[in-house]
Amino acid sequence: MVRFTGLSPKQTQAIDLLTKRISLPDVEVAVTQSDQASISIKGEGGQYHLTYDKPHQLYRALSLLATALEEGGKVEIEEQAAYEDLVYMADCSRNAVLNVASAKQMIEVLALMGYSTFELYMEDTYQIEGQPYFGYFRGAYSAEELQEIEAYAQQFDMTFVPCIQTLAHLSAFVKWGVKEVQELRDVEDILLIGEEKVYDLIDGMFATLSKLQTRKVNIGMDEAHLVGLGRYLILNGVVDRSLLMCQHLERVLDIADKYGFHCQMWSDMFFKLMSADGQYDRDVEIPEETRVYLDRLKDRVTLVYWDYYQDSEEKYNRNFRNHHKISHDLAFAGGAWKWIGFTPNNHFSRLIALEANKACRANDIKEVIVTGWADNGGETAQFSILPSLQIWAELSYSNDLDRLSAHFKTNTGLSVEDFMQIDLANLLPDLPGNLSGINPNRYVFIRIFFVRFLTDT
Repeated sequence: MVRFTGLSPKQTQAIDLLTKRISLPDVEVAVTQSDQASISIKGEGGQYHLTYDKPHQLYRALSLLATALEEGGKVEIEEQAAYEDLVYMADCSRNAVLNVASAKQMIEVLALMGYSTFELYMEDTYQIEGQPYFGYFRGAYSAEELQEIEAYAQQFDMTFVPCIQTLAHLSAFVKWGVKEVQELRDVEDILLIGEEKVYDLIDGMFATLSKLQTRKVNIGMDEAHLVGLGRYLILNGVVDRSLLMCQHLERVLDIADKYGFHCQMWSDMFFKLMSADGQYDRDVEIPEETRVYLDRLKDRVTLVYWDYYQDSEEKYNRNFRNHHKISHDLAFAGGAWKWIGFTPNNHFSRLIALEANKACRANDIKEVIVTGWADNGGETAQFSILPSLQIWAELSYSNDLDRLSAHFKTNTGLSVEDFMQIDLANLLPDLPGNLSGINPNRYVFIRIFFVRFLTDT
């Protein structure tokens, strides 16, 4: 049995929880915390010295040690993480809510990979007191369930962060045709800015989240393309919609301040509303009145530049330069592609991760979020993108993929090469590898099961 010295009781308990995933032989490991490197492991002949910088990095260090001991010989490992925070966000808003037991399994794997943060994306899949239609028949988390997930993440010194929506992407809520819901609606899935009952709803969101220990939250606000063009337009006339976004953001930040939260938000709407053609990846001209608001708000919110598509470092660099016109408090969100049908595309996720990582390092980004969206009903399994998660972990800690296969084997018990064969339904022979959003898995599936039926009839 492995013998550790220098561990706290909490760390000992966490390692015990991970013994079902990794095993260490009969060795002695002296553990200390040091800021000389994120992870350092040295030793041979059954005697090893392991150091870690941040508490969550201890568990990646254990995984690295297990891999090295399996291979035999003298152990000399040193890693320096490029990012202060490496985050995985699981989408739980597409009729596929991750249950508590599965969330705990995900947390264990993320801990071994070296992630600092676990996020759940919840549009309406958490309960709000006094809002019976919010999360109705959607498998919404209770406050107690969220607390249980957070407590498990904290066992491994990981931070739990809720990702919510405070403007758009609330179609599952606003679909209910009752007065108390419809009076909150602007158009489509967008809330009515300026309506006081909307801010009562948002206050209720934060009241629920305040039962957690975390005081970090992503408030969403992405893809609100028609904001101000529905009931708001009828009630108030034409306004500068970039200014309207700023006014709403300020109200939401005031509510967040009331509960002690620091907010992140997806950045796209500022660019879409201020660019000439309404696109995200464009240069922007910021109106003076909007600039005044942005200057006032930029220190209160972290902008998340999300990009799941670019296959060259320069494309990311250009978009980082555009973001710096608005704020220098930036995080980056890349994609683990599990939203194009029944199977993922870890191959494309690897391609874009390599380029995004170069740009994030060049632009001194401190937080990288890997998103596991589940568009169109959560058809792809939550754990299908484990290779993509390991890829980002390797890029963060070692800036290469030389040890990807060995580390994935330790953390999952599986061959990464075999696992990535799950992508095959999306990898047609003549399909360029740098194309995104191509999903032959869907129409091949439909062909197999339905064409014969149609032919026979």
